[in-house]
Amino acid sequence: MNGRRLVPDAIFVIEYPDQFVCFAYELDITNHGETEYREKFEWYHDLIFDGVYKKHLGMTQKLYVLTATITPVRMNNLISYLPKRSSPFLVKTIPQYGLFDKAPAPNLSILDEWQTAKGQLVSLKVR
Repeated sequence: MNGRRLVPDAIFVIEYPDQFVCFAYELDITNHGETEYREKFEWYHDLIFDGVYKKHLGMTQKLYVLTATITPVRMNNLISYLPKRSSPFLVKTIPQYGLFDKAPAPNLSILDEWQTAKGQLVSLKVR
């Protein structure tokens, strides 16, 4: 990607009845600033819509970018930094991820209540 390096915090795949879907996971627990976030989201947008990840990884699955953050204010800021074009991005607030003295509860569902740039709630669970 023109010398740019983009490394998600995690990559995983969910198998649905009719397809596999790939997810890049970003955990936002530090404030990189608006410029850095906008740049990162633009890189992801290019990676996805130019098909770079498909060529690089030899795959055909869709790729979505999930960003979990720790406060609603940060989530709203992240949403405002997303590219205004068609968006493969979902954002979620998980306050427990900001606590360093104890791990999040094991029953915490990471699959529910992801939000699109337009404010729609999305579940990643198999329907």
